[in-house]
Amino acid sequence: MKPLIRWGLLTLAIAATVHAMALFAGPTIIMSIAMKRIAGEAGVNRWAFAPRTTPETQRVVRSSPDLAYAACAWDVSKGPVRIRAAGAADYASLSLYGANTDNFFSLNDRTMGPDGAEIVLIAKGAATPAGIDPAKIVVAPSRRGLALDRRLAPTAEAFARADAARRAVNLCETLPKG
Repeated sequence: MKPLIRWGLLTLAIAATVHAMALFAGPTIIMSIAMKRIAGEAGVNRWAFAPRTTPETQRVVRSSPDLAYAACAWDVSKGPVRIRAAGAADYASLSLYGANTDNFFSLNDRTMGPDGAEIVLIAKGAATPAGIDPAKIVVAPSRRGLALDRRLAPTAEAFARADAARRAVNLCETLPKG
């Protein structure tokens, strides 16, 4: 009976180790893949504008066909990153995610207003850049992550309006030094 108990305990220890690794490493691995895909399309600190969601264009599981999506793979290792999102008459949101998939900052159409929003993302421990309103500063919990812009666009016409607004206003760029 003792060998059976040993095998049982060994199996339990292996299962617990694999489970813990999946819980702790899984989100970081998933986010790393997403950031590489987005940066591969548009580059780092630049918005990638997704086409209207259809079964043929859907790149993310369960993305809503009623929303227009844009994403920016940001990196604060070379300095602060300015992120701007256009305002909207209907639903819109700007969400920031750290490298471990944690959502650490969000705005929606009610909090950003009709003119949109602009924030400056800085690394932990970095000084506030000169000339930047401290109210616009957001401290990133990681060196890299994703910004996600979502806007209500249930029809082709609404998508065209949302797409034009975000392409004209949205910005994701490293601030110049000095």
